[in-house]
Amino acid sequence: MEIEIVGLDSSIINAMRRILLSEIATIAIEDIYVFENTSILNDNILAHRIGLIPLRINPKQIQFQKMYCLKDQTNSVVLILKNSNFCNSFRLTKDIFCKDFSYRRYGSLIPHQSRVYFSIKQDIVKKNSFLTFEDILITKLKPKQV
Repeated sequence: MEIEIVGLDSSIINAMRRILLSEIATIAIEDIYVFENTSILNDNILAHRIGLIPLRINPKQIQFQKMYCLKDQTNSVVLILKNSNFCNSFRLTKDIFCKDFSYRRYGSLIPHQSRVYFSIKQDIVKKNSFLTFEDILITKLKPKQV
């Protein structure tokens, strides 16, 4: 979409652009639970990198969560990333990309810690269609890292 505005100051146009962008509803990864991370990246840095991954989920299909409400199948999406590098060669590293995420239709594996309780199967996301780009590198694992 292109708009050409002539005769206005650039600061006013930039303010209008910022207002339009702030009103667009998006879905992002918010809560991340790390069980085992032996990679060189700290848990917080890894969580920040994962939180910046753009998702292709229609915001109209998810009800926005009110404060202090439980998460369920209507307002949450659960993604899981399980990967390890158990090769014996010390020169081979394994790249972990966005495409290694898997979508879990039946909710969290740890509902008590994450406070995500699904009572029925969720069909918001089509199979492997939740990623905008599949080739975003998250981290690299050296041998014998999880």
